[in-house]
Amino acid sequence: MSRAAAALLVLTLASGCGGTTAVSGSDAGVGGSGTGGGGSGGGPFAQCELPPPSTCSREATCEAIDCGGLEFTEEGCKRPPCERERDCAEGERCVALGCAFVGACEPDGSRCSCGGPAICMYGSACNLEARVGPGGEWLRVELLQGAGPCPPGEPCTWRWSVTPDGVREYDENGVAGTDRLDDLAMQELDRLIDGPELRPGLVSGFDCAPPPTDIGVTLRLELPGRTLERDVTGCVVSGPEGNIPARVAGFLRRR
Repeated sequence: MSRAAAALLVLTLASGCGGTTAVSGSDAGVGGSGTGGGGSGGGPFAQCELPPPSTCSREATCEAIDCGGLEFTEEGCKRPPCERERDCAEGERCVALGCAFVGACEPDGSRCSCGGPAICMYGSACNLEARVGPGGEWLRVELLQGAGPCPPGEPCTWRWSVTPDGVREYDENGVAGTDRLDDLAMQELDRLIDGPELRPGLVSGFDCAPPPTDIGVTLRLELPGRTLERDVTGCVVSGPEGNIPARVAGFLRRR
C-alpha cells in the first residue's frame, strides 16, 4: 500500500504538528534568504539538500522541530520524503510518520515562531535501518497463540495472518476462515508495521509487562529475504496499554 493512499488528515492538539510554537532567545535571528536559509543564498542550512521550512538560526530551529528525529537530521536538514522503500538510499527504509511537520518557522522579534494549520498529516521519511529496523516492504504479518493445559480433543491454538492486500486468514481453536480488513484498518495496520517501533522491537525486544505462564503469543513479520519473530505474550496479554504489538494484534484478531 503506497504512502499516498494512506495520507489521512487527523485532527490533533499536539504542538509542532499544528498551532504555533515559539522559542525565545538571542539566537532566534534570521538564518538567511529564502525558506530554510539554505541553497545558494547561504545561511545556517546551506549544506542541506533539503533545508527545513525555517528562516531562524539553526539552534533556534532545532529547539522547535526536534532535530535528530525521524523527520530532520541533527543539522536540521529535512530527511528525504518517500512513498515506498525504493525511494530511499541503500541502508535506509521508508518510515511512516504519525505526524509530519506541516508548518514553517520564522523570527518574531527575539523568538523563533513556528506555526501552521492545526492539523496533523501523515507522512514518511527515509531513515537509516540501523535506527529504525530492517527495510523491505512487508509480505505478511502473523500472530500465533497457544494456551494450556488444554482439554482433551481441543487444539487450544489460534492463528491470524494478514497480507498487504487486506486478506486475513484465521484458525481459531480449530475454526478456520478467511475475510478482509477494511481500508481504514489496513491503513492503520500498514503504518504500524512501517513505523519506527515495531521492526526494531521484533529484532531487539519490547519493554512490556511480565507474561502469564499459561499462554504464549508470538508475532511474526515476513519481509523479503527474512522473517522477524518475537514472543510478545507480555505485551499482548499484560500491557502496558497501547503498546505496538498489542495494537497490531488487535487488527489481526478483529472480527
